[in-house]
Amino acid sequence: MENINIKENKRSKKLEININNYFSVENIDELKSNVLDALGTSKHISLKLESIESIDIGGIQFIYSLQKEAKQREIDFELLFEGNEDITTLLKKTGFENLLLTNIK
Repeated sequence: MENINIKENKRSKKLEININNYFSVENIDELKSNVLDALGTSKHISLKLESIESIDIGGIQFIYSLQKEAKQREIDFELLFEGNEDITTLLKKTGFENLLLTNIK
C-alpha cells in the first residue's frame, strides 16, 4: 500500500486516509480491509484525494460505499479534493459529484 496511508488519531478518534497517485480497482481490496478494521473505533473519517493523478470506477464505487457505511454507523465523513481540479472536474462532468457527497471540499 505504498500509495495509501491510513492513520488513526487515537485522541480524536479520527481516521485519516490519504491516497496518492492512483486510486483504482487494483488497490481497493487491500484498502477496504484496512479501512473496515479501523472503522470500529473512529468517529470521523477524512478521505484525502488531493494527491491522486487518476481514479477509475472502482475508486468512485469505494468512495460511495465508504460514505454509505459511515452513514449507517453514524460516523462523520469528509471527502477532500482540495487543489485537485482535474478530479473535481471529472466528477462534475460525469455526474458522480452529486452521487457522492455534498461536502466535497
